[in-house]
Amino acid sequence: MCLKVDNKLLSVCIGKEMVDQIIVLRRLRMFLRNGEKSERVFIGNRPGMFIQTSKGPEVGVGRDEPNDFKVLVDYISDLFDTVPTVIHTSPGNLWLLTLYRNPLELIYIPAAKQPLTYEETQLALTSRASTVLQIDAEIAPGLLYTGPFGPFNKLKIETFKWVTVENLVSMAETCEEIYAKNVKVTCDRVNIFVKHWMERTMDLFRCLIVHVGFADFREVFMGLQRDDEVMVIQPGTPAVRRNDGRVLAGIVAPGGRLIILVF
Repeated sequence: MCLKVDNKLLSVCIGKEMVDQIIVLRRLRMFLRNGEKSERVFIGNRPGMFIQTSKGPEVGVGRDEPNDFKVLVDYISDLFDTVPTVIHTSPGNLWLLTLYRNPLELIYIPAAKQPLTYEETQLALTSRASTVLQIDAEIAPGLLYTGPFGPFNKLKIETFKWVTVENLVSMAETCEEIYAKNVKVTCDRVNIFVKHWMERTMDLFRCLIVHVGFADFREVFMGLQRDDEVMVIQPGTPAVRRNDGRVLAGIVAPGGRLIILVF
């Protein structure tokens, strides 16, 4: 089950990345104002109004959206013996992350005209355990978030201008995979990241994708050579081995992206 905010409408859906709407919550006064033909219903023990539209069913419960939405979600959860595992939300609506405490499969925050505040950024990055956290929205200009970061299997960051190598190190301490495809860092900063990994501070980390423009492996692996040469995995992928046996390799992908993998 997915909880979604879209154009200020709260809805319960099914699906993950692409979702299908089950029911929409509207404020009760919207039903009364529009004079639409509706049916009186009870959501649990709460009276409300129900209407069937061309896009699907809608329900009005009260005036307090967070509490009313939780009443609706609790009712559907009890009815179908399920819990929300996916959340699609937006800047200004991150209270949705605080409704339930169960681990999630996906938290998705799409790009929006309104940026995330510092408090919203911190809430998104620390408040919930989720298999995937994908943030396409930007944070307010001038704000700098340095951590901490929550436990995510995959962390996808689209255009955060505040991402630094120090932040990437902090992310890699609790995240397995980091996708920062449009975040630009220099090769010498990636070198600092690799050196942190060599010190065994990022045991969970397995994959990083960043934009470096032109990948110069001499800079990426500077100071990590043995006998003046970086270990090479055929057919020519440069790599370094840590003292616990794990291997970190670098691969250049189209579009100036550098892929760092740990085996």
